[in-house]
Amino acid sequence: MLRSKALLLFLVKFLLIYFIAVTPLLPLSTMYTRMMRNLASEFFHTFRETGEIRFKKNKDPKFDTRIVVINKAIDVADDSPGEVGKDYSLYIGGFIPLALVTGLIFASQVPWRRRIFVWLISFIVVDFFLMIKIWFVAIVIIHRFPDLGFPLRSNYSQETRDNIIYFVSNPHPSYILCVLLWLSVTFRKEDWNKVILYSRKRLLKVS
Repeated sequence: MLRSKALLLFLVKFLLIYFIAVTPLLPLSTMYTRMMRNLASEFFHTFRETGEIRFKKNKDPKFDTRIVVINKAIDVADDSPGEVGKDYSLYIGGFIPLALVTGLIFASQVPWRRRIFVWLISFIVVDFFLMIKIWFVAIVIIHRFPDLGFPLRSNYSQETRDNIIYFVSNPHPSYILCVLLWLSVTFRKEDWNKVILYSRKRLLKVS
C-alpha cells in the first residue's frame, strides 16, 4: 500500500512539474529557445574551414528556428547558392526533453543536493546532444546541396542520409537519453539494492 502511494505521489509530482514547465503561460520555452539559438551561434560560428551556421527565429509554431548553413568562400554573384536553410524545432529537440528529465528528477525521493547535481548534469548532456543533432542537420544540408561548395569528406548513401534525418527529426532518442540519465545518475547502488531486495520479497510472497 505504501509503495502504491509513493508511486502515485511520484507520478503526480512528475506531471505537475512537467506541465508547469511546458505551459505557454510561462516564458520558459521562449527563453530556452532564444538561449539555445545564441549558444549554437557561438558554438557553430565556424563550420568546416569556410562555413558558418546561423540560427534565425521562425514565426512557424512547429519550427521555431531556421538553421542556415553559409559558405563564406562563395561569392554571392556566383551561380552557386551562398547559403541554404532548414527549419528545426529547438522546443521539441531540446526543451521538451529537458522538461521531461526535470520532472523525473525533482519528483524523485532523493536528497535535494543530489537532485540539483543530477539536473545540472542532465542540462549539459541534453544541450550537448542537441548540438550534435544540429551538426548532423548541417551535414545533411551540405550533402543535399553540393553547390554550396563544401568539400564532402564522405559519400553518404541515401539510406545513411535517411537514418540521419530520422535521428535529427525524431525526438524519441532524446527522451530515451533523459530516462537513462535519470536512472543512471539519480539512483545509486544502494538504491538499486533496495529495489532488488523488495522485488525478491514480492516474488517469495507470490510463490
